[in-house]
Amino acid sequence: MHRPRGLPFLGDRWTGSPRSVPDGGARGNVLHRVRRIHLVGAGERGTLRHVSTPDDGLEARVSLLEQEVARLRECVALSGADAGAARVLASGADRDVSEVRAELRAHTQALNALRETQLDQGERLTSLEGRLTSLEGRLTSLEDEVREGFATVHTGMAHIVALLEGVAGSAQG
Repeated sequence: MHRPRGLPFLGDRWTGSPRSVPDGGARGNVLHRVRRIHLVGAGERGTLRHVSTPDDGLEARVSLLEQEVARLRECVALSGADAGAARVLASGADRDVSEVRAELRAHTQALNALRETQLDQGERLTSLEGRLTSLEGRLTSLEDEVREGFATVHTGMAHIVALLEGVAGSAQG
């Protein structure tokens, strides 16, 4: 048995017999009576039984169902495309976040290294400041000794000059 033209395929096969529409067949062949339609969904197989009579507007109902199925297929396709785009965006955002985290780790490591360097240099400056203070004290002490030495030398020189002048004055006179 062939699938009637224009009707969506809902399962393994269509069963029933096509017949012509009494109004001249604007739609061609339609399904006269469906004994069973196999539905596939969520991994389970189910059976839908049709209990209507041939004259209860089956063509209109099938047409509405065809339109609804077409609309739902479009929605599913759009939803699938949207989900795919969302996955692509999410993976891109994940990569961006990973790159930012890597850069942040690198910056943190650089700042920690700079901090260690500054602490080391601070300790060295404190040590040098202590040594400089000690050297200033020693230099002041040396300056005082030099002044005392020069004062003693000056006094000694003045005494020598006075003696030399006394000897030179007695030799002349």
